[in-house]
Amino acid sequence: AAAVRRVHTIKGRADGKPILVVISDRAQLDPLVAEITPAASMLIARFWPGPLTIIFPASPLLPDGLTAGTGTVGVRQTADPVLVRLLRQTGPLTGTSANRSGQPAARSAEEVEKSLGFELDLIVDVGPTSGGPPSTIVDAVGPIRLLREGPISRQQIAAALAQSGMSLVS
Repeated sequence: AAAVRRVHTIKGRADGKPILVVISDRAQLDPLVAEITPAASMLIARFWPGPLTIIFPASPLLPDGLTAGTGTVGVRQTADPVLVRLLRQTGPLTGTSANRSGQPAARSAEEVEKSLGFELDLIVDVGPTSGGPPSTIVDAVGPIRLLREGPISRQQIAAALAQSGMSLVS
């Protein structure tokens, strides 16, 4: 809970905004969530690892600071090999862009240091990020909703759901 508060403070992020969790593999998902809906299972099979964050019912064991009291948690399985290796050692970590809220995401360790460096304990420099838009976010709790379109388009999500007899809510 203290670490989540620190992320909010460093980023200047509103307390009522949840923070997503990044995992290395499917096995790390189970302790984080209360349920994996059929829609979520299908999206996992089709798009993970990759730039898709899925909203799940949260495990009651997760701190409220992480879920912002919503009862849900956003999870993304990364495809980045360096991050996968780190997550296999640490377990799931919060995954937010390295920037102040409302500012463009940093693309290099140098940019992170310029914007947040004095508040961070450590910056790991593995070269520039691949860039690109933030992950697509799909809420798979209840009616399936696209919350943010990113690298995976609305059309791709809708087509994958349609193959399983499901659909997006507008």
